[in-house]
This record gives sequence, structure tokens and C-alpha cells, in this order.
Amino acid sequence: MAAGNKINQQMKIIEYMKNNNGITSLEAVENLRILRLASRIHELVKLGYDIDKETVYNHKEDGTVVHYTRYTLLGEPA
Repeated sequence: MAAGNKINQQMKIIEYMKNNNGITSLEAVENLRILRLASRIHELVKLGYDIDKETVYNHKEDGTVVHYTRYTLLGEPA
């Protein structure tokens, strides 16, 4: 992936997290067309963004448990 595309994806993720209650992998795919959310989040953390990672558990009607990760922006680099 070209460096410019990574930066563009990172900025899309930051804006999405600012305007919503964080972001999940499903939201990244459906709304931003980004497939590797965890990789982009890792890059953003290395750039100094403070991002919380929460595992969310949901119980389906059939009794199975589904879990996913929600990332929330807590702060930006100084």
C-alpha cells in the first residue's frame, strides 16, 4: 500500500472516531472501505494518538456470544 493511501485511511479513521462513538472493524469496512483497521490503529498509536481498545460481548438470541473490538479516540498527539 502506498504511504499516501495509509495516511488517507488514518485520517478517515480519526474523523470517523471523532464523529461517532469510536469504530469497529465492521464499521470500517462498511462505511470507510478499510479492511485492516487494527493495522491502521496500531500506526496511529505509534504516531502518538491515544486510542482505547475495548472488547464488546453481545449475546445473540440463539445463546451464542459474539465479540468484537471497539476503538475510541481519547486524545491526539501534542
